[in-house]
Amino acid sequence: MKKEVLFAIFLGLGLGLVVTYGIYTARSAFLKHPLQPEVSPSATPAASPTDSALSLFSPEDESIQLEDSVKVTGTTFPNAHVIIFVNNTSSITDADTTGNFSVEVILIEGANVITVRALDDNGNQAEQRRTVIYTTTDLDSSPPATLSASPTASPKPKTSPSPATKK
Repeated sequence: MKKEVLFAIFLGLGLGLVVTYGIYTARSAFLKHPLQPEVSPSATPAASPTDSALSLFSPEDESIQLEDSVKVTGTTFPNAHVIIFVNNTSSITDADTTGNFSVEVILIEGANVITVRALDDNGNQAEQRRTVIYTTTDLDSSPPATLSASPTASPKPKTSPSPATKK
């Protein structure tokens, strides 16, 4: 019985030392020669979404519209495909040779998030979002809200005199 226990202890100790030595060797090799991605001089960087490659002229972010449609205009990559997402619908157009585009989109009452994504043939892409609020309430004709620090006094109810009781 003692022989099996001693054998198990030495076997466990030996395996532990082998694993520890392997980790130590790998760590020291990595610190001497860290992994660096190989970059060839002719390689082009991967395309990443940039906001500078897409400029939206209209609509303004967080603007309020009184009409159920708005024209989305902007500029992006020349001849790029432009996709506009609004309320589970999409509109697709192509930018012209100078990168200009314009699309009329339909809004629903309330907040509308307009996402514009541009993709060109080289794999470059850009995306911007705007929030537009469509309301049917004419904001100019509503009376201005007044703020008051004290509540308005309500007239006191008149009390009728009660008959006097004699004692």
